Formats: sequence, C-alpha cells, structure tokens
Amino acid sequence: MKMCEEQNVAYEQPEILSQNRRHSPVLKAMESVVFAGEEGEIPENNGCITIYSADRKYDEVDFAASEISRLVRNEGFRYREISVIAKNADEYSSAIETVFSRHGIPFFDARRPVSGLPLMLSAKSALEVVLTGYSTEKILSCLKCGIGPLLRRRNLRA
Repeated sequence: MKMCEEQNVAYEQPEILSQNRRHSPVLKAMESVVFAGEEGEIPENNGCITIYSADRKYDEVDFAASEISRLVRNEGFRYREISVIAKNADEYSSAIETVFSRHGIPFFDARRPVSGLPLMLSAKSALEVVLTGYSTEKILSCLKCGIGPLLRRRNLRA
C-alpha cells in the first residue's frame, strides 16, 4: 500500500478478517474457551473435532497426519477444509513441518508473515520494476528473487 501511495497508484483497502469465520460452533467454542481462555461452554462434539494426546509431539503430529490422509483419501475432504490447532504452535512447528512433508500434506503456518515469502517478494519486485520505469537496479533485484520463467537459463538469450 505504501508503494502504491508513493507512486500514486490506485488500490483497494485490504479486508482485515478479525472475526472468527469458522463454520463449526464446536470449533468456534474450542477456539474461544480453550485457546483464548474466555468464559463459555463447549457444545456437544458432533464428530468434527478429534482431540488426541501422546507422550511425544511427533506422535501427536503423526496421528494428525494419518487422520488427514484418511479424511482426504476415504472421506472426500479437501486439505483446505482441515485445520490443525495447537495451543502453543511454536512447540509443534518443526514436528509439523517434518511429518506433514513426509506424508505429502500441504500446510502453511498462519503465524508466519507472507511478506517474506518468495512469491510475495517476486510480486513486489516486479511491481517495483514497472513503477520505476524498468530501472536496471530493480530488474536485477527482481531476477534475484528466484521465481519466474526468465530465471531459467535456457530461456535467456544473448
């Protein structure tokens, strides 16, 4: 937004999703009562939530990965319809990355800012190239991001 304002480029205000937009009343209650520490009651679980505990974090994550694989393979779920929630996600991040990768389960860490992801850096660099009138410095910076068909050596012609 700042770059757009500096270059007098029109943009739409981003929508900030501050409300809980999950569909399940049980999940909403779990999120607010268990994880946020708010007052309230948890309605009867209709089978949409599984709570599992093991001696090791890797065993917990492996159970979650196996269950996710089963839901996708046998029950027709899509990965985007499944959430894994932990009270202290930092303790589980390395286990999730290792185990989910091994199971071939796509995942993202909602706490990680997207501004540092390669795709976002490339998009920002490409926009800077255009906004600066294709300056050599910005073109080289864009090429260093590592994404895009121009980076494939066979596509570069002298």
